[in-house]
Amino acid sequence: MREALGPSGHLRLLSELRDLETQAAASPAPCRSGADQPVKSPLAQHSEKIFAQARQHIRSCFPSFWGPIASNDQKIRRKFGTFFRELNLYHFDGPQIGKIVYDDKLIFDAVITKIGYGSPKAVWKVDGTRALRISDNAQMPLSDAIGEIAAGTYFAKYRIGGGGRGAFLIRGNQVTFADGTLSDSDPVTLAEIFRSSTQDYLLQEVAGQVDALSALNASSLNTIRCLTYLDRRGSAHVMGATLRLGAETMVVDNASSGGLFCGVDINRGCLFGTAVNKAEATFTRHPTSGIPFEDYPLPGLESVFQMCTRCHESIGHPMTVGWDAVISPGGPMLLEGNTRWMAKLHTQVDPGVAARVWAAYLDEWGELDIGFARAGFARTARVRDKRLTVSLKVEGKVQKVGYRRWVARHAKERALAGHVRNLDDGSVAVRLSGPARRVEAMLLLVATGPRRAEVSTVSVEDLALTAEDDFAVLT
Repeated sequence: MREALGPSGHLRLLSELRDLETQAAASPAPCRSGADQPVKSPLAQHSEKIFAQARQHIRSCFPSFWGPIASNDQKIRRKFGTFFRELNLYHFDGPQIGKIVYDDKLIFDAVITKIGYGSPKAVWKVDGTRALRISDNAQMPLSDAIGEIAAGTYFAKYRIGGGGRGAFLIRGNQVTFADGTLSDSDPVTLAEIFRSSTQDYLLQEVAGQVDALSALNASSLNTIRCLTYLDRRGSAHVMGATLRLGAETMVVDNASSGGLFCGVDINRGCLFGTAVNKAEATFTRHPTSGIPFEDYPLPGLESVFQMCTRCHESIGHPMTVGWDAVISPGGPMLLEGNTRWMAKLHTQVDPGVAARVWAAYLDEWGELDIGFARAGFARTARVRDKRLTVSLKVEGKVQKVGYRRWVARHAKERALAGHVRNLDDGSVAVRLSGPARRVEAMLLLVATGPRRAEVSTVSVEDLALTAEDDFAVLT
C-alpha cells in the first residue's frame, strides 16, 4: 500500500512540532541543570530528531545533496532551501507550462483571479516600443500610449523577474524608483525607460495596505512572504512567514533592494522581535518609523494563510512555494508565487521554519529508502556532477493501472533516458539514466505512480555512473 512510503494522511511529525511550538510560546524559558547548562526543551529535542532523520534520508536517497547541506545540523537548518528548491526545479515543475504560471506575472494574475482571489489589476503591458491596454486588448505604438501612462498612477515591474529589479512607481508626475530616488514622469523620460529595458513591463494599479502595515513604513507596500508545502493528498500547509518591509523612501520591500525582513510567529499571528536586512544587520525597531517589532500584531494574517494554501492546492504544484501577499483594506491580495524562494529570508528570522518543512516532507517520504547508501553510492565523489543510471524493481499494484505510460511520460518530460517494463511476478522494472539530481528526484514519482497505482516498495537492483540517450516502454 502507498502508506508504506510514509503517512499519506495526518502529518504526525509536523503536528507534534506545531503543538510543542505552541506550548513553548506559552511557557517560561527552560530551567538549567546543576552544571549551569540549559536543559533541552521537548521542542529542541523534537527538532533534533527531525534533522537526524533528514540527514539519514538524504544520505540514502539523495546523495548528491550530502556535501552541500547534510553533513551537520547547522547545514540542514540553514541551507534546507537548497534541497527543496532543487526538488521544485528537477521534479515538481514538470512541463514548462507549470513554470510559466509562476514566472509570468500576467499569466499568474489571470490564474489567481480565476481561483477567486485578487491581485493588483494589470492595466498596461509595455514591450519597449509597443503598449497593450489590457482592459480592451488595444495594442498601439508606445508613442500613442505614453501620455496616458505618464498621467496615471501605476506600479511598474518586470513581467518576468523578481527581487524588485527594474520596479518603479508612477504617481503625481513623478517616478519613484525601487531605491527611493526620484525622476520626472514626463512622456519623454518614461518612454526612454521602457525603450532601454531588456524586459517587458507590466503596469498595475497601486495596491493599498492596512494601517498596521503602513504605520511601519508608509512609502513601500509591505508584504507577507508565506511559505507553503503541498502534500501528496493535495493539501497545502503553512510552513513559515516573514514580513518584508521597505525603509526610508523605498517603494519596494525586497531585501535585495535594501529592505528588511522580520519573522512572523505563525502560531500567534504577530512578529518576532528582530528584523534583518541583506547585509545581515539586525533591527529591533523599524529604522524609519521607530516602531518595535516584538509582538507587533498583523490583522488579517489568517486570511493570507487561507489564500496561499487554497491557491497552492488549486494550482497543484510544486511541493513548496513562497507566496508574496499584501493585506489590503479590502482583504488579502496575492502578488507573486516563487518556486525558487530564498531560504535565508526565513531561517534568519524564524527558528522553526526548517524543522517544519523537513517534518512535513519526512512524514510523507521519510520511509522511502531505496538503498543508495547501502550500495555505496553516497560515498562517490562529486555525485552532483555525474550522470547516473539506476535499475529499480517496483512492487505493489503497478500492472494494468497505466503505471508504465505514466513513468515514461514523466521521464521524457525530464529528459531522462531508460525504459520501463512489466515483470512476470506482477512487479515493474524501471531503468533511469540522466543527471544524478534529476534521477534522484524522479524516484519520488516512481514511488508514487498514477492515481490507480499502489506502490509498496522500490528497491535498487543496480546502479552505475554511466550514460544512456532515450526512454522507452518495453513489452
